[in-house]
Amino acid sequence: MFCHEARKRIDQNFATLFDNYDEKEYRVVQDLMKGEYNWLEGRLIQPSEDGMPTSEQIEEAIRQLA
Repeated sequence: MFCHEARKRIDQNFATLFDNYDEKEYRVVQDLMKGEYNWLEGRLIQPSEDGMPTSEQIEEAIRQLA
């Protein structure tokens, strides 16, 4: 029983081994580096000095999304 289930999982893992999104992710990152997504920066919350956004920044971002 265990061997049968293990074989099934192994077969599924091998079937999806090369079915990934590396090429798409690479293209998106390349476009990002070229500045293709600069329009997204207006929606980003800049962290404070401790690395966490303040509650005011979060509230402002929520207001902008509404």
